[in-house]
Order: sequence, then structure tokens, then C-alpha cells
Amino acid sequence: MVTYKVENTSYLTSTFRINLLTLSFPGDLEEVFRESYFQNSLRQIRIALLSGICMYSIFGFLDAWLVPEAKYMLWFIRFVIFAPYLLFVFLLSFSHHFKKYMQLSLALGTLIGGFGITAMILIAPYPASYSYYAGLLLVFIYGYTFVKLRFIWASLTGWLLVLAYEIAAIWISPTPIPILINNNFFFLSANILGMFACYSIEYHTRKLFMQARLLESEKKKVTKVNQELENRVQKRTSQLVKTNKELTQEIVDR
Repeated sequence: MVTYKVENTSYLTSTFRINLLTLSFPGDLEEVFRESYFQNSLRQIRIALLSGICMYSIFGFLDAWLVPEAKYMLWFIRFVIFAPYLLFVFLLSFSHHFKKYMQLSLALGTLIGGFGITAMILIAPYPASYSYYAGLLLVFIYGYTFVKLRFIWASLTGWLLVLAYEIAAIWISPTPIPILINNNFFFLSANILGMFACYSIEYHTRKLFMQARLLESEKKKVTKVNQELENRVQKRTSQLVKTNKELTQEIVDR
């Protein structure tokens, strides 16, 4: 747990603590953040889900062109497994249960997409099979930056996809060493860069969240001070009016 300074205006400075690995806040603040994150992310998540269905399906044309003899097996992965699952998650997003399972369902969708690409690598005949690994790079971009997975979920998903590819490329369908090294160079680099991007996005999201809370806290303090000042002015005015009446009555009496 590390403490950072947050400066959100020229006159307001405070600090917040954050876990360097999970990027989580301590105590109840994490629950407050997750609620805010859910509300602010819901629209983009729905767009990402529909976009994922479209993009994953469009590449069906590439299947028909590159591997027409195996296109139906590849289409089964695209249109019977992946697309229906993302559509299910999209519909689930309109349910009040979605908040509880949002990260799990999105991570599972990303895994299904990545595992599907890995299966296509095994199904597609040589040499087209060696081209499908590039689809995993798109899955990394999707999971790390677009679908609003938090860093800990996105990283776990990314490394599971790396593991699945290594198993497929080394033990199930051995890939020539030069191609394997080339693919891994870009594959691992993309995964690590995706982790950095996801970490940076979530860190700044949490920082903005803290800034908003601090500003709201200061706003409440200013409102309270103004209310107290107004009450004092009213009380003082009432006292002055009373004193003025007493002086006026004394003058009249004299």
C-alpha cells in the first residue's frame, strides 16, 4: 500500500493510499469506487460488446478466403460460441445482477475470444494457421483498453491467453522455431504493453475519482461555512434590530 499526493486545484491538496499490485483502495473506499466505476463504464461496455460481436464476425469473410475448406468449423467458433456469449452479456448488462458479475463476465468473454483464435490456429491448415495468431493481438487491445476490464482482471486474462497459445504452438501443433520466436516476440510485447496501458488507464481513473471526492468534500465544507455565516449574520441582524428598537423606545420615553 502506497500513499500518493493528489492536487486537484491550486488550493486543495490531499493524499490517497493505493495498492501497487491491484490498484485497490483500502477499506470501504474501494466499494464506493467500484460503484462509481460501474455507473460510468456501463455505456462503453455495451458499445464494446456490440463492437466485439461485429469485429469478430466480420473476420468470417477472411476465413472463407484463406481456409474455405475449414470455414464452417471457424464460423462455429465465431457465430455459435463467441457472438452469442457476448450478446448474452450485453442483455445481462440491463439487469441489476450485472454489477456483481461484470468483471467476471467480461473477462470470460475476452478469454472465449482468445481461446477461439487459438483454436482457429489449430484448425486452419498450413500456412494460413500461422496468420491467425495476429487475431490474438486484437484480443489484447480489446481486453486491456476497450472493454473496461480492471487491471487485475485484464492481466489475468492476458496471461491465460499467452499460456493457451504457448501450449497450442509448442505441444499440440508444433510451430517452426523461427516462426514461434517471431510470434512470441510480438505476442509477449503486445501483452506487456497492454498491461502498462491498462494500469495507466485505471490509475488515472482512480486519481480522478479521488479528485472528485475531494472537490465534493470541499464543496460541502464551503456550503457549511456559508450556512454558518448566514446564520450568524441573521442572528446579529436580529440583535441589532432588537437593540435599535430598545434605543428608539428609550428616546421616546425620555
